[in-house]
Amino acid sequence: MSTVEKTCSCFGHSHVDMTDELKARTRIEIDRAVEDGVRIFLFGGRSDFDDLCYDLVTEKRRSATQN
Repeated sequence: MSTVEKTCSCFGHSHVDMTDELKARTRIEIDRAVEDGVRIFLFGGRSDFDDLCYDLVTEKRRSATQN
């Protein structure tokens, strides 16, 4: 039997206004993705939004390994 792994890709605009609301909403969506079984995250490499997503996923993974 094969196993399907869920993947989430994060690509966004080069320049975004990095507000607390944007960070909070993005964190909520990443949390939802993980709760839904996503284990693989792909990131673009040329935008502020890509960097935000990478930082939030990295933070989540680090906190999960410390618990």
